[in-house]
Amino acid sequence: MLKILYTNLRWSFSMRGEPDDCAFLKSALPVTGRRVQPQADPFQEKRFYSIAEERALALEEVAHLPDRTGYLWLKTRAAEAIKIKTQELAMPQGRDLELATLPIRSDPTIGMRLSRKEYERLMAERDREWAEEPGDLGTRLEKEYRRGRGEGR
Repeated sequence: MLKILYTNLRWSFSMRGEPDDCAFLKSALPVTGRRVQPQADPFQEKRFYSIAEERALALEEVAHLPDRTGYLWLKTRAAEAIKIKTQELAMPQGRDLELATLPIRSDPTIGMRLSRKEYERLMAERDREWAEEPGDLGTRLEKEYRRGRGEGR
């Protein structure tokens, strides 16, 4: 199923995560073929990673991307993904945050919440249904037993 999804994907923005989750990006990660391999001997000639090795390293580095950094791949427009950094959001603090979120918190339709008035009406209705009927316990149990068997209808 994932293979079909990745095949028909038109664009992707992938941020820090598990390399396996971004495996579809491996062939699109930008590489140069000029990444130098680490050397123990400073007098030894420089050796470079192959394109395949460099792509594998780049895929592993997805797990260590900094905050707000990711790869944007416009699959239908470019063969390679573009490494980008998103803008930092300015979050209000304290009283400013309260004022900024007041319209959202005040609107009961957001998040399928109920207004206080509707909630209290439903609770009163529930309480009426659950209110104990006067009478002895034996009579009530007999009534419930008959209702459960369908006899009291």
